[in-house]
Amino acid sequence: MTGRTLPTVWCLTPDERDGKRCVWCGAELGDDAIPAGIAVGYWGAHNRSVAVYECAAHTPTAEPGDAT
Repeated sequence: MTGRTLPTVWCLTPDERDGKRCVWCGAELGDDAIPAGIAVGYWGAHNRSVAVYECAAHTPTAEPGDAT
């Protein structure tokens, strides 16, 4: 998961809410989608939060020599 602040669920497009597009750039996602976190949203007492995904272009890569 990235350290960026995710938008609320109300700011997402339907495809971003459904996990079909990258939450950051809107690129179409396939089986290689990477979890970006939870976009939070409430409608009164009802939790409308959803898991959102990102493409590989927005995923930080490990630097050589980093511990895994």
